[in-house]
Amino acid sequence: MPGPSNTLLIEGSFEELADELSHYLDEVKRKQGDNNTAVQAEITPLLEQNQKDEVLKKLVTGSAVLNSAPEKEFIAAYNLLVHLVRQSPNLNIFLPKICHNLSAPVSSSPTNGPGLALSVLATIFNILPQDNDVRYHVFLAILRVI
Repeated sequence: MPGPSNTLLIEGSFEELADELSHYLDEVKRKQGDNNTAVQAEITPLLEQNQKDEVLKKLVTGSAVLNSAPEKEFIAAYNLLVHLVRQSPNLNIFLPKICHNLSAPVSSSPTNGPGLALSVLATIFNILPQDNDVRYHVFLAILRVI
């Protein structure tokens, strides 16, 4: 008997969602005073060429800035990133970096940061198939946060 399916409810095409997330990453970086980075400008030509894994590399690399995103937007932004990464056949390449970012302190919420990170890590852990080796790395990230 198959187990229950795991669902993240996010609407939109890969291109729309990736563009939205890149715009958000750029906005968070600008609020920190970093005006030199433009993730959105970097991924636009890649989206036109349908190079999804290259787009995901740029988004995951830029996702470290999410730890300074406002508390109320933290989980939603990471859920969007996880949704985009799940669409790649190379999921195992991107998740370790996301787990590493989530293991770092959440500067926007020193008090609630560990709870926010645990929420996202639990989501990642639960959406992965039970036989996926990356679950081990997610579990270790959970232990680092605790």
